Amino acid sequence: MSFTLFVKPISHISQNFIYDLFSEYGEVKDIYIPREYKTKRRSNFAYVKYADKHSAARAITNLNEKVINNHAIEVQW
Repeated sequence: MSFTLFVKPISHISQNFIYDLFSEYGEVKDIYIPREYKTKRRSNFAYVKYADKHSAARAITNLNEKVINNHAIEVQW
């Protein structure tokens, strides 16, 4: 079983930065950033998948509304 978090906005940070940031709270199994169909540009949100529910909950507690590069990110189930 895995536990997925929804994260936005992410236009100002890289996928590697997201991985480093979220892996502080547990093992990140996957990060998925959808791309827009026509333009192939990445979306302004991501899904971060954890194997452990407690790790995901810690990430929400610690990262929701955290300011990164002058933007507050939203992290939720």
